Amino acid sequence: MDSVDFFNQHCAVGTWLAFVHLMNPEFVEVRGCVLRKRSYTPGNFDDWYRQLNGDVRSIEALLNRFVVGYEIGCGDTAEEEEALGDIARAVARSWEAALGRAFPQRRFDVRVLDTDDGPTVVFGQVPSAPAALQEPWLRVVSRDTIAREVDLLPASSGMTFVARLDGAAMADGDGIFEQFWERFRFPDYFGWNWNALSDCLRDLNWLPADRYLVVIENSAQLLSASPEDRAAFFALLKQVAEHWRSPHHKPRGVGIPFTVLLVCEPGEAGADLLGPGEIPDVFVYPVEFLRAVESGLVGLEPWWLLEGDALRARAVGLLERFPERRLLPFARREDNDDVACWDLDSGAVRVVHDFATPGRENRQEFATFYDWLRAALEDFIEFAGADSPRATTPAAYGGA
Repeated sequence: MDSVDFFNQHCAVGTWLAFVHLMNPEFVEVRGCVLRKRSYTPGNFDDWYRQLNGDVRSIEALLNRFVVGYEIGCGDTAEEEEALGDIARAVARSWEAALGRAFPQRRFDVRVLDTDDGPTVVFGQVPSAPAALQEPWLRVVSRDTIAREVDLLPASSGMTFVARLDGAAMADGDGIFEQFWERFRFPDYFGWNWNALSDCLRDLNWLPADRYLVVIENSAQLLSASPEDRAAFFALLKQVAEHWRSPHHKPRGVGIPFTVLLVCEPGEAGADLLGPGEIPDVFVYPVEFLRAVESGLVGLEPWWLLEGDALRARAVGLLERFPERRLLPFARREDNDDVACWDLDSGAVRVVHDFATPGRENRQEFATFYDWLRAALEDFIEFAGADSPRATTPAAYGGA
């Protein structure tokens, strides 16, 4: 008996119609948000719109969730759980096609998340963002930023496995092995060492998925008792991510995203930087920048880190003085009006001369933050040597 025979024998026309509406739902657009019509009620939407400050992606990620197990009466046998996954993937593919027909000029990310509630279909619009701003495998966010799994991986439907780890329980290698063993359901033969961790993360045949997301909470406490292992740990994760870009069991060019998200407490970066609502959604402070801030390396005379009120005032001022540019400042020179910024249109780091005539502000361009930092170190050596011998103890961060 195939599916059509089953429907003919067990389902009336109303069931057929309900099935069609499930697989090909109606959508509504409200204040820039695209929602499944069934998920939209004006009062509930207005409440969330206010709470989430009108953030379209946050609202869509919250309201466009279809937990298959909640809607389908089902037991907890292995066969039924597998069936729920099959249903979720079919619904996701159908909704992706329906959204494409309803909004042909837009891109949508429709995917299946493996949540604690079981397979969950989610969808939202894909914003256009410069590719240079996307960290390919590692991202850092503050806890007061709404971390949305739907934003973190390339747009496509499929099954996402999300592993949530606790950095507070990963102070040393043993803690890391314990957390990964538990969350990734490592087999009994796991060897409880770094090589075994790498081998298992490159395998995962017992945990098939279309993408993997590792969320590490309390990331500032990660390897706090073994700081010498941090570089090796992140190098291991990077190698795992590179492996999944071109796994052996996939055709050439067909990869599986493996993304690590580090969640830190507000202020753990060591400075009062711009927070949620103050920076564009497409931008995340690069990991190398946050590490430099924590180490005090962005306080190299004549360059000083911008933070707090000085940072916010400078960001607003640049927008007013150069309205055609999207510049996000992070450091200033004390001996002139040069400001180091991220160019949100190109992804590069630019040094601009503030208060210059628009069109004449560009001073230097660097491909990455580390390229700028190397140049800043040269400036530091030259600046210190001008009045040598003297100490160059950084003063307090900030400044106008």
